[in-house]
Amino acid sequence: MSRRRTFAAVALSVPLALAACSSAMMTPPPVSHAGAFVTTLGDDTLAIENYTRTATSITGDLLVRQPAIQVVHYTAQLGADGRPTVLSYSIARADNAFPKNALRGASFRVDGDTIRAEVQRDSVIRRNTPSKGGFPYFGNSHGMWELMAASARATGRDSSTVFLVPAGAANGTPAEFAWYASGDSARIWTAGAPTYYRFSNGEIQGADGRATPGKIIVHRVRPLDLGTYSNAFYAAQQAGHAYGVTTRDTVRATVAGASLWVDYGRPLKRGRQIYGGLVVLDSVWRTGANAATQFRSDRDLVIGGTAVPAGTYTLFTWPTANGMQLIVNRQVGQWGTVYDPKQDLARIPMQRATEATSTERFTIGVDAKDPGGVLKLTWDTTTYWVPFTVRQ
Repeated sequence: MSRRRTFAAVALSVPLALAACSSAMMTPPPVSHAGAFVTTLGDDTLAIENYTRTATSITGDLLVRQPAIQVVHYTAQLGADGRPTVLSYSIARADNAFPKNALRGASFRVDGDTIRAEVQRDSVIRRNTPSKGGFPYFGNSHGMWELMAASARATGRDSSTVFLVPAGAANGTPAEFAWYASGDSARIWTAGAPTYYRFSNGEIQGADGRATPGKIIVHRVRPLDLGTYSNAFYAAQQAGHAYGVTTRDTVRATVAGASLWVDYGRPLKRGRQIYGGLVVLDSVWRTGANAATQFRSDRDLVIGGTAVPAGTYTLFTWPTANGMQLIVNRQVGQWGTVYDPKQDLARIPMQRATEATSTERFTIGVDAKDPGGVLKLTWDTTTYWVPFTVRQ
């Protein structure tokens, strides 16, 4: 069993240059074939999947590392149109410990215009969902995405929509497929963002999800020994080198009599280029990850020369090649990708400094500095900062 302290991602090239749309048809996959996928996030391996597909079934095993190391075994029976008529999956955790009411598996059956699901948690939950021609679905399986792509392409249209029905869902989630000139590349738009897929003979060869909040890359590889990888990941976790996840953190500071509070998500660098890469330039950034970054002061402030009344705000930023603007926005409590410019209180220029060492996890800091303080955003080798004072 491997006991490496860290586990490097599988590095494979995924060329995904796409041309304009046409009505070219995607070559269907072989009647029976097997494959594997490695999903990476920066230089970390997030998931590994092996699958085998025939004309009437698909079976696979998916090793994932978040939120815990677990293996999902799935199997589906396929109808004449290639859509699943029956799907079931079960989850096994490396530590054999499920949190209270955690998902343990599910089964689906397509019954006419209804998908009937049984979801196993501490008890069995049953739910019926209108099928709308949809796919029973569970996250991270690219073997299942390959099935959906074949179904979407079989319509002969450059664009079509497939409805995904995850465990316990009251309604399907649309996935919009748009095909490109070769017929073997597609943009799949779901949950408000696109992922770009490349195919060969109907098989997924790679996917680029860097435009999505998940920022993943998918590589097709030869089938792998999931037991070996699972043991290696678990050994690393036990040794204190678990897969890093985005954490939520809170900053509290008292500066010149003002109580300040910042709540934000802290993503990891994971070997990626940050500004101009992970953080897109000339675009609004949530200034962290997941839910919007919240800022509160119980006293009126002057930030970078701009008056900011006492209260709670969301902090966005606008990064460029030459600097950063801090956006103080009145809307609060939303997800980080929800931004309403009409709610902006101010856009405030920040100053930039280069650090001698790299910071792996995005960090917001508040430091006292006479006569007020400094708000700092540090990631990789760059700190953006802006001074503030407290109105007396």
